[in-house]
Amino acid sequence: MGTLKGSWEYIQANPDRFLDALSVHVRLSLYAFFAAIVISIPLGILASRSQRFGPAIVAGVAAVRVV
Repeated sequence: MGTLKGSWEYIQANPDRFLDALSVHVRLSLYAFFAAIVISIPLGILASRSQRFGPAIVAGVAAVRVV
C-alpha cells in the first residue's frame, strides 16, 4: 500500500510531469498497436489464403513470439 500512496503523492506533487509521461506512454502504446495491426492483418490474410506460405508464416510468427 506504501507504493500506491507514494505514487499518488508524486502525481499530486508533479501533475505536469505525470501528464507528460502519461501522454508519451499512450502515444508509444498506440504506435506499437497500429504497427502490429499494419503487420499482422496482411500476414494473417496471406497465411489464411496461401497453402504454400501459410505454414511458414505461422511458424515464423510463433518463433518471433518465443523470442
